[in-house]
Amino acid sequence: MSHDQQILAGHCTAAVALPAPRVAIVVRPAVMGDLPFLDALQKQHNKALGFFPRAQMEGYVSNGWVLIAEDAATKQPLGYCASRDRPALPATAA
Repeated sequence: MSHDQQILAGHCTAAVALPAPRVAIVVRPAVMGDLPFLDALQKQHNKALGFFPRAQMEGYVSNGWVLIAEDAATKQPLGYCASRDRPALPATAA
């Protein structure tokens, strides 16, 4: 175990109980039909999220890099998560 791992291991605490969700949630991959919701949510929170062009969001959706959280009973979308893997940077010579 490295020194950094030992420091982190020493700061572990007991598990924290998560609050119960207000509604049952289903998470699924986004589809192109979700773009109006994604675009509206992006515009509503643009200061917190920054600029994300619609064409870029379309690419994320088509590549499977967006998940939608929706109300399990009504199927109304509640939010989304967009992420993509990036290749590791090559090691630099010291």
